[in-house]
Amino acid sequence: MGLARELLFAAYFGAGVVFDAFVTAFRIPNLFRDLFAEGALSAAFVKTFAQKLDKDGEVPAWRLASLVFCALTLIVGVVTCLGVLAAPWIVDAIAPGFSPEKAALATSLTRVMFPFLLMVALAAVAMGILNARGVFGIPAMASTFFNIGSIVFGLGAAFVLAPDLMIATTKSVLAGETPPVDIDGAQRAILGMALGVLVGGLLQFACQIPALRRAGFRFSALLDWKDPGLRAVFALMVPAILGTAATQVNVFVNNNFASRLGDGAVSWLNYAFRLMQFPIGVFGVAIATATLP
Repeated sequence: MGLARELLFAAYFGAGVVFDAFVTAFRIPNLFRDLFAEGALSAAFVKTFAQKLDKDGEVPAWRLASLVFCALTLIVGVVTCLGVLAAPWIVDAIAPGFSPEKAALATSLTRVMFPFLLMVALAAVAMGILNARGVFGIPAMASTFFNIGSIVFGLGAAFVLAPDLMIATTKSVLAGETPPVDIDGAQRAILGMALGVLVGGLLQFACQIPALRRAGFRFSALLDWKDPGLRAVFALMVPAILGTAATQVNVFVNNNFASRLGDGAVSWLNYAFRLMQFPIGVFGVAIATATLP
């Protein structure tokens, strides 16, 4: 489904000013997602939660889950607010070669999509709980719900915000012709796709809630920074973050250089990177997820 999503982006937006801005804007919350949510957090939480469940039983384990949910909401919420405020400086750091107009568009899209980080972080905790309980089907489908949500709602919003362009582009794509060029319309349409990312992130978390309830989890509003289990999760995240950071710094540097190479360079690099990730996502992530608990 992620590959289908990229195919739609390529068909409707190609490689140029607008998609360069979107890729850069999405890369910023995505960077934090890989560092703090689906990678480091999942690994650290699954280990600690599984040990707590095995040694102390369900009640302490569910308490730890609630603590992590609350602490994460607070921490990532603050990071999200700071990211929204600092978006112009972050975009300038990751894409210094952008023109003022393209940088302004990337900044606006960054502010729209940054809350995606909070949703996907909560989804990562839910995934960790379910994996530790031996439930793999629903968490594995969570990213599919993200892609479906971002495709359906994103395209729907794009058609509402820029109907003339989206209808003309659809006809051109189906006819095998070159889509029309309309920068103003494309900027409105890409905003719709950015809103689709938020809906997709929400669905990625929400689709796991029924499975969490069936597994026995009941949320409690708790916050205890001195809790040994919570501290263990954060301590285990540090080496995982350092390991993941190598790839993310690489992506950051690549985007920095590509932004200086003209319109379309960031888009081309992104499409290539997505193709490289396809077999990793299908096989590598599946094996790692199944063996970790």
